Amino acid sequence: MTKNAAQRSRWTFYEAIKVGESHRMSYAPLNAPRLLKDILTEIRHITFCREGSYKDHYLVGLSIVENEKSV
Repeated sequence: MTKNAAQRSRWTFYEAIKVGESHRMSYAPLNAPRLLKDILTEIRHITFCREGSYKDHYLVGLSIVENEKSV
């Protein structure tokens, strides 16, 4: 993938989600990875990292909004 293509795909994802939105997401517990849990999750922040281990990546902060439900 060229650098420009990578930048376009990154921006496409970034533009698809917004801080404050809530989405149902599936989580896999560490002790039982096959037992997915469907949890309402809010996007708290989207931060672009300019240095460090996650350089040139976005970090997305998530917050659990609702108790888990088995999928």
